[in-house]
Amino acid sequence: MAISEPAPAIAQVLASYPPQVTKRLQQVRRNILNTAHQLDIGEVIETLKWNEVSYLPAKSGVGSTLRIGYSDKMPKRYQVYVHCGTNLIDMCKTLFPELSYQGNRGIAFALDEPLPRDVLTMLTEMTLTYHRNKRKQVATG
Repeated sequence: MAISEPAPAIAQVLASYPPQVTKRLQQVRRNILNTAHQLDIGEVIETLKWNEVSYLPAKSGVGSTLRIGYSDKMPKRYQVYVHCGTNLIDMCKTLFPELSYQGNRGIAFALDEPLPRDVLTMLTEMTLTYHRNKRKQVATG
């Protein structure tokens, strides 16, 4: 799948980070959009929330928001965030206990380590289908 260029506002946010962070978040962006394309969820919106690049299904009730970002407070890391009202981070802690978690809303990844494609793919799948999968669990429950 060919990934389109980000909208100007999103490109501006990504470009505002140090070059190594910009490059890594562009890789994360491609991973998220490629994964989203493979899911049966329809269009995925790429937007800004809290001045961070965010992804969510256009159709209501399908999934939750996934955000990517960087903070000067952790200059050697980039972050991926989910809605704190979900159990997504708890699920990730079970699957990937070795990761660096930020409470119940995020995961911090080291910039000097390889892109964690498997983790990002699974987190993208779980987040963008969160509500749909939650309904299926209740129905079969």
